[in-house]
Amino acid sequence: MIGYCVRCRAKQEMLSATRTLMKNGRRAMIGLCACCGTKMSVAGKWDDAPEAPELKTPENSLTASRKSG
Repeated sequence: MIGYCVRCRAKQEMLSATRTLMKNGRRAMIGLCACCGTKMSVAGKWDDAPEAPELKTPENSLTASRKSG
């Protein structure tokens, strides 16, 4: 997967790319720049990559703690 690296200021290959959903429900790929190791993301694309584990948002963690306590 190719994405734009802000640190390198060029299009670079993305390592360990995983697919995820953003807060607004759109698809995105998240990975690391092959050159410098900076975190990169590409919105709107899903290649054949594994799904990322579900991320906890502050809203979800608050509601979970309220239910259990």
